[in-house]
Amino acid sequence: VNVLSTSRGERVLRPDFGTRLEEFLFEPLTPQTEAEIQSEIESVVDRFLPYVTIESIQIDQFDEEGVVRLEVRFSTFFLPNEEEENVEIFFEISDQPQ
Repeated sequence: VNVLSTSRGERVLRPDFGTRLEEFLFEPLTPQTEAEIQSEIESVVDRFLPYVTIESIQIDQFDEEGVVRLEVRFSTFFLPNEEEENVEIFFEISDQPQ
């Protein structure tokens, strides 16, 4: 979870740790933007959390202007009985067309 809420370059002596999710804050939520967000999450989890398997990534835009919910469902061998967990991240994103 920490890796998803950390901006790349934020961690001292670990400039590659974290995500580029903040770069999407002012981008319109298009299918291309959603695909880029999903790809960013998948590559960061592969690199820094190899023991985690992403089950699904869901991106929802709320009626409230500019509010997006990002839900990542995952499993890991650390969880008993192959249970799944989920992480929800809320952030504001511009919905202005380009």
